Amino acid sequence: MKFLRASLIAIAFSAVSIGIGYAQFGVARTAADQPKTAAACARCGDGQCQKSCGENSTTCPKDCGGVPQPSSR
Repeated sequence: MKFLRASLIAIAFSAVSIGIGYAQFGVARTAADQPKTAAACARCGDGQCQKSCGENSTTCPKDCGGVPQPSSR
């Protein structure tokens, strides 16, 4: 009887461990599900005004509808 109880406890512990691991890492993601990288933020002129990346009408007038400033180069 002790062996059966120990086996059930071990199986339950294993099931809980697997469940926690699965919840932590989730299912495999496809490329479309992956979060955008910081490289996407550096693309002024892509047609999207990304305020979270620092784009605004001054820094990226092409995307955010500002008046283009002449470059100082």
